[in-house]
Amino acid sequence: MAKIIREPNMWAIILGLAVIVCTALLCATVTKSKSATRTVAVTGSGSRQMRSDWIVWTGTISSFHATDKVLCAERLKESRKAVTAYLTEQDIDSTCYEFSSIDVKEKEERRYNNDGDFIGKNFLGYEMSQQVTIQTDDIDRVKYISRDVTSLLSDGVDVSSRTPFYYLRNLGDLKLSLIDEATENAKTRAKKLIKGFAKLSDIEKI
Repeated sequence: MAKIIREPNMWAIILGLAVIVCTALLCATVTKSKSATRTVAVTGSGSRQMRSDWIVWTGTISSFHATDKVLCAERLKESRKAVTAYLTEQDIDSTCYEFSSIDVKEKEERRYNNDGDFIGKNFLGYEMSQQVTIQTDDIDRVKYISRDVTSLLSDGVDVSSRTPFYYLRNLGDLKLSLIDEATENAKTRAKKLIKGFAKLSDIEKI
C-alpha cells in the first residue's frame, strides 16, 4: 500500500530523484547516438514591462420624461452642456472627445394578470441617451475623469461611466524587439542544455 508522507523534505527528495533519472536518460541517449546528428530544440522567451500610452473612455448621459419627447431632448441637451463644461474644467481639449448620435427609446412596462398571463403594456415615457468618448495620451487625467464624472449626478446630470481601455500604440516595434530578446534567450538556454555533451562549435544554427 502506498504511503503518503506529509513532510516538506520529501518533495525535495522526490524532485532530486526525478532530476537524477532525467539526467541518466539524457546521458544514455547521447551515448547511444554518437554516430547520429544531434540537435536540440529550445524555445526562448522575452518580456518587457510597458506602460500604456493611449486611453479610450466612454461615458453615457441620459434623460427621461414621462409624456413629452421635446422636454426629454431639452434635458439631454442641458446634461450635454454640463458634461462639456466639466471636461473643459479638466483641461480636456474639444478635439479629444466627441458625442455620439442620440438614442431614443419609448419605455414600456409589461402587465400581467393574477394568473401570470401577459395582458398588455403600459407606456412609461421617453428615454434618450448619448455617449461621450475621450481618446488621448493623457492617461492619468482621463483615468481620474472616469472615476469623478459621476459627481455630476449631484447637479442633476444622469451620467454613467465605463471602465477605460488602455492601449500601446507602438506594439509592432515592441514585438520585433521581443523576438530578438527571445532568440538570444533561446540560444543561451540551448548552450546550457548541451553543455558537457557537445562543443559550442557543434551547435547548428537554425
